[in-house]
Amino acid sequence: MLEGARRPAPELAEELALAGGRPRHGHEVGVAADRVEGIELDRAQAAQEAAQGLARSGEPGGVQQPTPGLVVAQESRVVGHGLSRTRAGADSTGGPDVPRKQPRLGTLPSASLPGLRTPRRIPPVSDEPQQEPQQEPPPAATPLEPFVPPAAPAPARKEQDLSDAPTGFWARVVAVLLAPFAAFERHDLSWGWWQPWLLVAALGVLVGGVSLARIDHEAWQTKQFERQLDQMSPTQRKQMEKPEVAEMLAKGRRFGIFFTKAGLILGPPLLGLVGLVLVAGLLFLAARFLGETKEPFEVATALSVAGYVSLANVLAYAGEGFGYLLGNPQPSVSLAALADPVGQPLLTAALSRLSPAVLYYYVLLAAGLAGSCGLRRGRALALSGGLYAGVSALLIGLGALGKLGASFQAG
Repeated sequence: MLEGARRPAPELAEELALAGGRPRHGHEVGVAADRVEGIELDRAQAAQEAAQGLARSGEPGGVQQPTPGLVVAQESRVVGHGLSRTRAGADSTGGPDVPRKQPRLGTLPSASLPGLRTPRRIPPVSDEPQQEPQQEPPPAATPLEPFVPPAAPAPARKEQDLSDAPTGFWARVVAVLLAPFAAFERHDLSWGWWQPWLLVAALGVLVGGVSLARIDHEAWQTKQFERQLDQMSPTQRKQMEKPEVAEMLAKGRRFGIFFTKAGLILGPPLLGLVGLVLVAGLLFLAARFLGETKEPFEVATALSVAGYVSLANVLAYAGEGFGYLLGNPQPSVSLAALADPVGQPLLTAALSRLSPAVLYYYVLLAAGLAGSCGLRRGRALALSGGLYAGVSALLIGLGALGKLGASFQAG
């Protein structure tokens, strides 16, 4: 700063005049010199204040203070040289002396002097080590999860069109017997379960009453026992003639006649109720594990379907009742009448399954599985056919065991 203050003002004025790009008159050069004089005085004063501050603080290496005499001599030399140059310029141009306005120290704008740039302010440098900005660590990479395709939604159960559903009980009975698959597609809880069960049980009791009225069951049981004695070996006949064995056989015939008559009256409601519960359980399990829809299947719905499936027994009771009216002691709507139940038990058991009533029972069961339980029709038919084959095999197996036991006794 002191080095810049030692430069003569006229030299700086000429540089400022040449920086504008055109020659200056004498009075203009004088004005510029006065302005430069103010700038130089400001610089000298700033340097002196800075030196005094460093001297007071006692810091080593401070700037050496200029003496007051040196500063006054420099100021008088700059002012005198500027005045002489101003007068010389005014005399050479022939113009009048222009009164010069003394500039205020420190108020000279940078734009008034072409070519003079404003000094750039340098920010203070701190002795403390600058800390580098901490960068946030990148987010941890999440492991890629294996792609699991979304599960296919379960097929929604098609909405039941109940607009043309049978509204009365008898209309439902006719619909189930004539068009079972269409009827069970319109099945709901309002159908109930006790009405079809009561109808079948009442019809069975009625047929049993006709049998008691038209058939002498004691005589028929005695005739059947005599036929069994005729088919026994001579050794077995001698054992049967013993008094204790004969008394035991007589008690057995009496119990058999009693249970036959009781079964004709109590059998239809009791056995019908047991069968209703078993079939309802089967329907519930089939709907739970084999159904196509995820809708809950209620036990009451299963009971209702089982009750209407049992309407197939109406055909069996109707045929048996007609046979009792004709005096047949053992009527049947199956082909079992073509075989001898005493001499051919296996054939009788097999032909008893070939009954229109039995076959239609499993058709109604398949219709209930497909229409109410949500199974596909093919799956429902396969399940119903498998049950028919399983029950038939069980009955034939029991007949075979009975014949095998009789042969052991004969041997």
